[in-house]
Amino acid sequence: MMKTIILFLILFISTIISSFYNRIMDCDEYMNYWEPTHFLMYNKGFQTWEYSPKYSLRSYAYLMIYSTIGKLVRYFIDDKITIFFLLKIFIGLGSSISQFIFYLGVLKQFGREISNYTYLFMLISPGFFLSTSTLLPTTFSMCLLMIAYGCLLLGYNRLSVITGATSVFLGWPFVILLLLPLALIVLARKGFLNTLMDAIVSIILVLLPMLLIDYHYYGKPVLAILNIIMYNLTSNHSGGSQLYGIEPWYFYIQNSIVNFNVVFLLSLFTPLLLIGGLWRNSKDLSKHTLIWIFTIISPFYIWFLFMSYLPHKEERFLFCIYPFLCLCGSITLVIILNSLNNWRIWMESNYKKTDKPPPTSSSTIKILKLIRSLIWFTVLTGFILLSISRISSTYINYDAPIQSFKFLNNYLEEKYLNNIKDNNNNTTQSINICIGKEWHRYPSNYFIPQDTSNIHFNLRFIESQFKGHLPKPFDQTLNATRIIPTNMNDQNKQEMDRYVNINECNYLVDSDIPNQSEERYSIDSNNWKIISNLKYFYQSPHPIFRAFYIPFYSNRNQFYDYYVLESKIL
Repeated sequence: MMKTIILFLILFISTIISSFYNRIMDCDEYMNYWEPTHFLMYNKGFQTWEYSPKYSLRSYAYLMIYSTIGKLVRYFIDDKITIFFLLKIFIGLGSSISQFIFYLGVLKQFGREISNYTYLFMLISPGFFLSTSTLLPTTFSMCLLMIAYGCLLLGYNRLSVITGATSVFLGWPFVILLLLPLALIVLARKGFLNTLMDAIVSIILVLLPMLLIDYHYYGKPVLAILNIIMYNLTSNHSGGSQLYGIEPWYFYIQNSIVNFNVVFLLSLFTPLLLIGGLWRNSKDLSKHTLIWIFTIISPFYIWFLFMSYLPHKEERFLFCIYPFLCLCGSITLVIILNSLNNWRIWMESNYKKTDKPPPTSSSTIKILKLIRSLIWFTVLTGFILLSISRISSTYINYDAPIQSFKFLNNYLEEKYLNNIKDNNNNTTQSINICIGKEWHRYPSNYFIPQDTSNIHFNLRFIESQFKGHLPKPFDQTLNATRIIPTNMNDQNKQEMDRYVNINECNYLVDSDIPNQSEERYSIDSNNWKIISNLKYFYQSPHPIFRAFYIPFYSNRNQFYDYYVLESKIL
């Protein structure tokens, strides 16, 4: 029992570390999730076109999970940045529970050796470090899929169906593809009618409340998961997800090598080793049929091939198969190690039976033992070192934006709020914090001080070389979420009403990128004062020094200045 608790606590500690040191790497996380969550808590935040009642691609039911927790925390803590990190820890807690359930399922069906490697790979991999504390639905679906397949392996079939359905309804609808293998196993175990009843229970428990919540917020019947599927997959749509960038077919291969290094390479060989019959060398694998093993690990290969085929690719789209990747890598490693061990045992047995064994037999046995030890040591040591190196790189290279906004928040609180009692001026003051080309690295309104009765802090955009579609503030009137905002489009076209003139900005978070075409406000000492200057990654002499932190060599990386500027005029 104590060992079980310790294993869970280690997972939870790793997600807490992720909560504090994992950065918002995807602007979709702050725009589509942190901002509307902030709006539900504080009646202030940015609205993307996906939340316009005209399009209604996102469900408020998902946001209510986190906004409700946030409102409860507000009774005890009023600091928004603290609440932000506590919400990330809450997400991490859910992730660690899900990882542990998946581990227990693997332990029961695949034995201690495979489960231990799966646990280690989930614990230390950069992929899990980057995915277990985000507000993205892909993280939510990843967690519920781990619970679903973990419960399936543990024999809790009904719970596996309900949690799997929840990952589709409340998380990311596209993961329904990953539930097909699970559905086949449950159908084989329980039959069609019992499985159908479990699906109906899922609809009643999850989908119907979602429909009611979204009806309340949108003011009309909305099935958000259907809308987002139609937007992304209908052939007659003039833009769809491809408007937000396309990547080459090998994008996910590169991404997986960076985030799972040797474990990903091992996972590529799992089907070949299974087909080759080497799985029989492991007693924990040999007790199952080959079809059953393939069904359990198939989500990784189905999803990876499907996502590689689609033109629009993002790192977060792979989150949901990270646990299966770790399982496949573990199976491969165990098959290789057990095959070498069994080969050695067979040779030792024959060596003892032979009156005059060949002189090379003893040497071959020693070589096999050495090879097995080298493979084990190289894989685990290489994985751990590369994982730590990758995690370090993401923090060192990309920490400046969130640290800059933390500094600015404290600066504004000290200047405007801590001395408010000494300020007898009752007129309303509006403080504009502006961003231009750094729009996509803004960590959300949680890093802007809370408004008071006479001081309002507003995040504003100034025009830059980016010509895409930016969000706009939610209306602050009653039933604001039901109002169709003006100047919203689903074609990623620029809307000019998003911008303010630079002369309206009290503060500016900006950067000086070499050869930039935008104005360099930091050198305009007549109008701006630098109050913070940090470093953000610019370029590397070799891509590997960017992907991984390598002592001495990564010091050659070039960084640019990331500023917080204060207006000298306003």
